[in-house]
Amino acid sequence: MKGFKYSRLSGFEAKAFSSLSIRFIDFLRGWPVSVAHETIPRNEKTLPFVVHERTGEFVYMLGGGGRAEVGGRSFPIRAGDCLLIPPGVRHRFITGRSPLRALSVFSRQMNFSNLDAVACPAPERKRK
Repeated sequence: MKGFKYSRLSGFEAKAFSSLSIRFIDFLRGWPVSVAHETIPRNEKTLPFVVHERTGEFVYMLGGGGRAEVGGRSFPIRAGDCLLIPPGVRHRFITGRSPLRALSVFSRQMNFSNLDAVACPAPERKRK
């Protein structure tokens, strides 16, 4: 098979973005997407919201669980769940008793030198 590639996840460098550990699977050069393995530590209560201005994100939960806060909604997540987050939507994940592991596919390609991810403050809550 022409162009076949194989590697182990441990072969890709892990870097931190806030308290999130990210490994971009960077042998996809020339493809219209990028793939990252992401790990959020357990009981993380201060993870900031993030927004990707030009990049959509598909997230598949591999393990762990917690809550997702996406576009003003909050809901439980666990292994086997998936989300599609359009560009410009503020989001974050909050873990429970175990770390949350996910595989994210980004459309526009993104990597550490082209990181379309901006940490931003939590939205203000409406007063009653």
